[in-house]
Formats: sequence, C-alpha cells, structure tokens
Amino acid sequence: MTSGTRSRGVRGPRGAGTLLAFAWIATGASNAAADGERPSYERPRLEVATEDGQSALRLHLAAQFRWEGTSTDKGDEADREWSDKILFRRLRVVFEGRAITEDLTYRLHFSLAPGQLELYDLSIAYAFHPQARLLLGQNKLPFTRYRMDSFQDLPLVEWGYETPYFGAERQIGLTLHNGMDRPPEFEYEFGIYTGVNARASNGIGVSKVYAETPPNPSSLTNPAAPSSFHPELAGHFAYNYGGIDVRRPSDLEGGPFRFSVGVSATWDAQPDSLLDMAMRVAPELLIKVGGFHALGVFYLGFWEQAVGEEDMALGLFGGVGQLSYVFLDMFEV
Repeated sequence: MTSGTRSRGVRGPRGAGTLLAFAWIATGASNAAADGERPSYERPRLEVATEDGQSALRLHLAAQFRWEGTSTDKGDEADREWSDKILFRRLRVVFEGRAITEDLTYRLHFSLAPGQLELYDLSIAYAFHPQARLLLGQNKLPFTRYRMDSFQDLPLVEWGYETPYFGAERQIGLTLHNGMDRPPEFEYEFGIYTGVNARASNGIGVSKVYAETPPNPSSLTNPAAPSSFHPELAGHFAYNYGGIDVRRPSDLEGGPFRFSVGVSATWDAQPDSLLDMAMRVAPELLIKVGGFHALGVFYLGFWEQAVGEEDMALGLFGGVGQLSYVFLDMFEV
C-alpha cells in the first residue's frame, strides 16, 4: 500500500522530513499587481519560426537542484551520523515545434543530469480536427491529469510516492485525443501502447514489491535490451467545468468555483507478472476557487499473481491529496 505526498527534507531511518514552502510564483507578479492587473503566469518561449509561421522550433531548458541531508541513528552509545549532498535533481532540454503546417508538431525531450542521460519523449502529432488529434511516439501514458502535467507546475518540488508505484510511466504508442495540453470541457485521451515501461522510474510498483530491477530502455549510456510487445490500452476521460485550467493544479488565475472530475484506466493484455500491473484504475477530482485549490487522486492496481490460482487480484492501492492557496498574486502556501 502506498499513499500520501512526498517532500524532500531531513530524513532518517524512521521517517521523512516535511516541507513547508512559500514559492515565488512569477517574476512579473509584483509589477502586475501594482498596476491593478492580474499577472500572467505563462512561461516565456524562445522560438524561431518561418515568415509564414507554419514551421517553428522552440527550445526549453529546466534545471532543478536538490540538497539532501541524512541523519542516521547509530545506537544508544553512539552519536548520530550526518551526511549531506547537493545534486542536479533535473536538467531537462526540450526541442519542440511544428513543421510545414501548424497541425503537424514534434517533440524531443531528454535529460542531461549527471548519471541520468536519458530519452524522455520523442513524438510527432497531427491535428485532423480539434476533437481528433493523433500522437505517435514515446510519451507519458494518459493516466491521471495529475501526472500528465509537468513537474514544473507542481505546488511541491516533487511528485508524491504514488507516482513511482502507479505511473503514469512513459511508453511507445499511439494516442487519440482532443487536446491533451489544452483540453476542452469534455476531455478524452485514449491510446494503445507497447506495454513496456520506457523508463525505470515511474509505474514500477510491481517490481518494487518483488524486489526486481526493471529494465531502462531509455538510458542513453546503458540501454536495456529490446523487450517483447504486449499491448496495453490506456484512457483518461474528464469533465472540466467553468473553464478550469487543468494544466497546473494551483489556482494562479483565481476566479469563481471551477472543477474537473475524471477517471483513468489501463489494461495490459499480457503483463509480465514481476514487472507490470494487469490493470490500473484512478478516479480524481480537482477544485479551484479564489486562489484555493484541492486535488485528490485514488489508485487501484490489479496484478496477475506470480504464484496462486487467481488470474487477477488487487495488489496495490493508494492516493494523493494536496491543498494550496495563492495570495497577493505572488505567494503560494
């Protein structure tokens, strides 16, 4: 069983430290507030485009440092042992844009962090219609809006404990959707994937329970051998009321009562019993009003037992809940 939200702080053998963070939301917030305007929280873009605007290239860079301190109890007769380190938690580079037409887009996303040289996303997408868009390549499974969004928009500095256990992990596949990045009132994403986890960091709850080391095909320094193909279906469906911005949980824009309610599910046709869940289900609810936000996601994970007679059984369950409030257009607690 896994539940709760993870934060980085002082940790020891008996538990993890807690984190209370006041975050500066946007550099232009104070100037906008002084002028009586609501500030814009959109990240600036560095883009090179053709004269007609049909082709373009954008570059993104995101870096995150982390300090870790560990205090270890060495026994009644010994002093506690303290160690600490500073590291690059994330160092991401993203190339994305459009080619020939605004309807054809591409994305290349990889990590340059020391010891973590990995391919994250490599995909192309085409918009046939606002309600019918295809995404082909390696990307996150459409499993919960909470996880589909970017780490850059998390109220805390890290994903919760449930993400490594339940996903959504990255896989290679084909997704049909109606606006994954900017979803409409009635949102859907549905896809078929290889069933093989592309990165050994999320969606690895089964391997954790069995103490297995999952392969990491996306590693650019020591990639795993190609794995077999066992189709996995994944879908996310949601109703987004009141024009809610579901791309970031925090209510940075403020305003009246809005909410999003959705459900996600995956089903693997032939899961590896030591690595993959056979089925996952996750209902979720996001509420925003006047700078306040509340989010709740509940997870059920079913697996095919390595021993025993049952074909499928409930193996893991858990959840995440978070609250925040934005005040003075500049701070969030």
